[in-house]
Amino acid sequence: MTTIARLKELHAKATPGPWVHNEYFSCVQGGGRTDLAAVCYRGKGMNAVDNLHLIAAMHAALPAILDALEAAKDVQVAWKTGEDGLWLARMMEAGERLDAALAKLEKGGGA
Repeated sequence: MTTIARLKELHAKATPGPWVHNEYFSCVQGGGRTDLAAVCYRGKGMNAVDNLHLIAAMHAALPAILDALEAAKDVQVAWKTGEDGLWLARMMEAGERLDAALAKLEKGGGA
């Protein structure tokens, strides 16, 4: 299994987002009130709050990041296998997918 496939699998099994930093409970939580998942810290460890913000942001952005990586891989494959007359169409399709994934990231991630 590729790293991209493994990350997609893990993300699909994780509690759905959006995940947010809950300052009251000092944790990152996702899933709303009925399906709560939390990553908490205890005490005032180094960068604990920053780590929680990072977890929430990565959870939101991961699908778009993985889409961009897959589309970039497809662009690479289309470029390298440009022997037949369909390479330009495959390249343009992969390029459009890459553009869409990157635009999603620019708008704030996978949410």
